[in-house]
Amino acid sequence: MNLYNQEMLRALSRDPVLKRIVKKVPPEKLYLSDADGRVREHLIASIISQQLSVQVARVINRRFLDLFPSDFPSNQQILSMATEDLRSVGLSGQKASYIRNIAEHFTEHKWKNEDFHDMGDEEIIVKLSQIKGVGRWTAEMVLIFCLGRPDVFAADDLGIQMSMKAWYQIDGDRKSLIKTMKDQAEKWKPFRTAASLYLWAAKDLKIEI
Repeated sequence: MNLYNQEMLRALSRDPVLKRIVKKVPPEKLYLSDADGRVREHLIASIISQQLSVQVARVINRRFLDLFPSDFPSNQQILSMATEDLRSVGLSGQKASYIRNIAEHFTEHKWKNEDFHDMGDEEIIVKLSQIKGVGRWTAEMVLIFCLGRPDVFAADDLGIQMSMKAWYQIDGDRKSLIKTMKDQAEKWKPFRTAASLYLWAAKDLKIEI
């Protein structure tokens, strides 16, 4: 994802609030990824890291990988591993179950990572949300950080909500907040992913409004 595309920066800068954020956030502080397209692996890593600090998630992810002889376990290797062994690395029973669900779903539907590369964003969200333990937010994170899709807006993300509430001075109940956020995000099309990255960074860096 090229965040220095002039068309993108011009589009975002038409929003005066976002223009200020873009000017204040150093580019190197944006949360970028290699977008390697490894959907299955990204989903499993996302399940492992849920509700954990970055440091703890890395430790448990490393322990999980060390259970298997290959760099990353196949679906069959995961399904052949006893739940107790999966839990032994620090996974909760629920997370172990969700990881098995991913392996089962990819096996049952004969999904391969490359199958997702040419699908539309919403089609991917629908397919991945069929897996118990994978919701819309997780699927949207796959679109952004694994597949590098340029126009994704995760309105349910707490970090984006907090940032927009502060910068755009919006409030209200959850329903009205989400609607206002989505209405605002319409102005950022087709570069809503980049806008999201700037909003996350502005919050985490505690950039002054």
